[in-house]
Amino acid sequence: MEMKKDKRRGVAVIIVLGVLSLMMMMAVAFSVSMRIERRSAGNYSNQITTKNLVWAGLSRAISAIDASMTGSNPADVYPNWDVLWTSNGFTRVRLGRGEAMEYIPAALHSLAGGTVSDWNSMGVGNTSQGRYAYLILNCSDFLDANFVGGMDRGGGTNANEIQIADLPSIVDEDEFAVEREKDVRYETLQEL
Repeated sequence: MEMKKDKRRGVAVIIVLGVLSLMMMMAVAFSVSMRIERRSAGNYSNQITTKNLVWAGLSRAISAIDASMTGSNPADVYPNWDVLWTSNGFTRVRLGRGEAMEYIPAALHSLAGGTVSDWNSMGVGNTSQGRYAYLILNCSDFLDANFVGGMDRGGGTNANEIQIADLPSIVDEDEFAVEREKDVRYETLQEL
């Protein structure tokens, strides 16, 4: 007697393989999605830590400026130093070098380039979340080239009263005024 072959034989295996392959694709998609989410959460955490480090460094720099001026004469409005930097005895870093020097006025180049700041750690207990260092330049006695000159000498309370021709670095007063009008505003040392 001959057996008839069942045409549906093996359909269950194909259906199971199809379901398994579908589940595998979903598992891979879920795994990739979770990996992206984990990296995104890590990036967000690093971003918040970086912002906090910037605020910590800025707060410490402001505190250092304030501390340096408390002992001086109350009549003094400006700090009596040209450069102030982080100092606490930890690992050292030279901040006054490279591209940073392009934004430092030439009068402070040697002072800024010669300083070695110390890293400050920020964290809870013995756990360090990061480090920061600062270099503060006192430019309070510098002139803003955007406002110097243009007025007749008066009471001496306005930077516009300073005569451009009397400044040693200005060779041609008229050429300086024309260039200043053409450039509109000097925002950086390079533009000046």
